[in-house]
Amino acid sequence: MKSQLFVILTLTYIVSTLAEKPIICNQTGAHTDEELNQLLQAINNQAMSDDKVKVVAHAVSVSQKGFTGPQVVKLLKLFSFSDNMKDVVELINMHVLSITAEECANILKTFPFSSDKLKVLEQIANFVSDLDINNETIVNGLSMSSDKQKARDIIANASPRSCIYGTVTEKRVHFIVDVSLSMTATFIATNGEKFNRLSFVQKELDEVIRYQLKSDQNMNVFSFAGRVIEWQPGLVPANQTMINSAVSFVDRMDFRKDGTNSYEALRVALSEPELEAVYFLTDGQPSVGPSTDSDYIVKKVLEWNVNGIPVHSTAFLSGQHSSDYKPEAKRFMEMLADATGGIYRCIE
Repeated sequence: MKSQLFVILTLTYIVSTLAEKPIICNQTGAHTDEELNQLLQAINNQAMSDDKVKVVAHAVSVSQKGFTGPQVVKLLKLFSFSDNMKDVVELINMHVLSITAEECANILKTFPFSSDKLKVLEQIANFVSDLDINNETIVNGLSMSSDKQKARDIIANASPRSCIYGTVTEKRVHFIVDVSLSMTATFIATNGEKFNRLSFVQKELDEVIRYQLKSDQNMNVFSFAGRVIEWQPGLVPANQTMINSAVSFVDRMDFRKDGTNSYEALRVALSEPELEAVYFLTDGQPSVGPSTDSDYIVKKVLEWNVNGIPVHSTAFLSGQHSSDYKPEAKRFMEMLADATGGIYRCIE
């Protein structure tokens, strides 16, 4: 009996410990140090603050890579006025990768006044991946008790940004998930929990659908390997009934052994005439279908994409699989985002 009790207590402790630790994605889709330094230099070359802001606006219009928390701090430190700093935060909003509570606190420290800190927190609270657990790290960066309470209120109404999908703001969206055999690759998350690629994506997409989507948004979900499986024949409203159904569809996704037909998945997804964005996730380069040439597929995407909507692309490369060729997977996904004006993310 004692040994059984010991096992039960041990398992309980492990489960509770895992639940308390946030999962922080290893995101590698941000600007490189060289790219960031070039941007910082271009900003410094401008004498006027408004011209500095214009440099940032141009940078986010031509590159679909993201910014990490420390990179955001470096950007903001080049500006002297809070209004310009807030403009920069708004400009790079969709390009900020998920950040930690500590990184959020460091961003807020760049603002001199509590009122500005709170306004910026309203913009960036959704970026914080460990918000539920480490929110007091952010709150403690404010001095007055009234400001601390305002920060807690902002945090209470925030929906943490997905490291895979970011914040889904478009009203009519398609989610496309690779379920090819390479998605069986396993890895240990930062909280010590073991996932395969697909199970982690399922967890993230479940949370996006449940907690991010609003009643005025419409969605559809697709899985693909050698062929494409649609959850619904077209876009449907994100009401509670459809959200439950979509989550059930995501949870039932299973591996298939018939390759990675990115060509057909993108063609089907972009055939919806009133679509506003595609969220496309894969862990590898195309391997089957009418074409497996990444450059040609991107060319076809531009033909199919008659409304010029963004294809937000995520290369999910955590773990290792024998079929992996990560450099080409990254190149394909970054090229796809660049060509369509989407956001590129890479998780390793």
